[in-house]
Amino acid sequence: MKIIILISSFLGSLIAQNFQPLPNNIFRISIDQGFSKYNWDRGQHLFSLERIGKMYFDPFTHNDSVRFSSNFDLYYPGSLYYDNIVHNQDTLSIGLTIEEWMKQVNSDFSLNLPDFGQQNIDTNIFRYPEGSFFENRSKNINTQTIRIDYGFSNEVTFNISIPFIKLFSINQSLDKVSVSSIQGVQPLVDYHQNAKSVLKNFIDSEAFIDLPGDSLEKIIQFIYDLYYTKDGDFSVSWIQHAQNDPLGNDLVDKRFIPLEMGTEEGDYVSLDSLTNWYYPARKSGNGLGDIDIGLNILLKGDPPWSSYESTESIYGQLFLSIPFGRTLSSFKNSFIDLNTKNNQLNEVVLGKGVYRWTTGFLGVRYLKGKNMARVYYQGQYKFSLPTTLNTPVRFFSGGHTHPDSILYSVGNTYKYDMGDGLFIRAGGEYEIFPNRIRMTGELSSTYQAFDDYLSKNSYWDKWMEEQTGVTSNLDIKVELWLVNSISNNRIGPFSFDAYLGYQERLVANNTYQGSRFYVGFSTFYQGW
Repeated sequence: MKIIILISSFLGSLIAQNFQPLPNNIFRISIDQGFSKYNWDRGQHLFSLERIGKMYFDPFTHNDSVRFSSNFDLYYPGSLYYDNIVHNQDTLSIGLTIEEWMKQVNSDFSLNLPDFGQQNIDTNIFRYPEGSFFENRSKNINTQTIRIDYGFSNEVTFNISIPFIKLFSINQSLDKVSVSSIQGVQPLVDYHQNAKSVLKNFIDSEAFIDLPGDSLEKIIQFIYDLYYTKDGDFSVSWIQHAQNDPLGNDLVDKRFIPLEMGTEEGDYVSLDSLTNWYYPARKSGNGLGDIDIGLNILLKGDPPWSSYESTESIYGQLFLSIPFGRTLSSFKNSFIDLNTKNNQLNEVVLGKGVYRWTTGFLGVRYLKGKNMARVYYQGQYKFSLPTTLNTPVRFFSGGHTHPDSILYSVGNTYKYDMGDGLFIRAGGEYEIFPNRIRMTGELSSTYQAFDDYLSKNSYWDKWMEEQTGVTSNLDIKVELWLVNSISNNRIGPFSFDAYLGYQERLVANNTYQGSRFYVGFSTFYQGW
């Protein structure tokens, strides 16, 4: 009987501190209901749209002669080489680049048509739009956690914790979003505006009709359609509206506007509209979170329930967080139905997506007497196994406004390795009314190193790593316990312990700041 009383008395409040020494063949089942509210003023962020810059001048694509030869920018469109051009079901053999062919036509017929050669800009400078924004986030979480602890032996206790997230809502506000024009590309813009005008005027002239045969006419018409109609394979018609400030002048071309936005042909999309689409003001979700399992193993001393005398124990700890919580779905697959908001942009991540290992130790010292007191300290080291996750498609990080361009650059998936972490805490407990009311207080601190991202795009990797950064925080927690599990002091027929707690974040570095309120109860069973 003394042992049963000791078990109930000394173990009732351990649930909240995440360590669970139990005697052999004893179960403890606990249910915790928590409500959290946090805010995070993330300040100013800088970003660049490098893939839009490549549409003007791509300094990274070269031919065998190490000359700039991108077929999709404004700098040197004449580098395009065709052996066979199909135009109106006729096959036209050229055997030259467009620049070479246009120069030959100009020479043969004393014309002054654009030859689409290299343009006069400084090729040592990569030019692209740059921008900034201010971000503020808040989140509200309503979680019910079921925890089961079982004593494998007097020295080893098994734990499993299953969180059911009833509501996880995120509100995000992006203010003062601005994007610059692209400096130094006006010569490219002027060239193509002039080239289109000159070529179009020539096609509409008598001189075009007077060219010998019809193959020359077909080729010139093909070149015009290739570059200056919206459906041309290498169309640069977008430059007529975009000029050197594609976002400041509003987006109108399909190369910039996400198909998933559901806009009509000819609709203009502003920077604010694009931002609101990629970053909705509120999103929420619910479901199962990551499940934690682990072991507490007595390394030194005696279990706290084994004696009426003061005891000191040191436990080794090994835990594994299993990624059951939902992560982001594939961007393309989530937009199969354009009429629903159940897509990646509106999803809330409920899990880390990685197998997270924790190893550490726990020290507990009981000072037993009329008003039993307890002090404890804990240290843990956390690390993860790399995993592959779906790419979050966002234009601030992706370098472009169009999802297809972002996914082409970054990839549909990326490799993620969560940064290593440290966790320490220390606390104490005191019985206000012996065997009835207890109070605990605790300070804890968490540190997490940089996360590692690996995709096809090193700029995206760096931007994502800087956004997460190194995080750390300091929390304080207090709990009040009602003990009703001691048989000679129990009220009513049911044996249970109930508690309520409050946790406040005192210091937050690169993470959320706020508080959590929770209530719960636990009860014991003996296995047979």
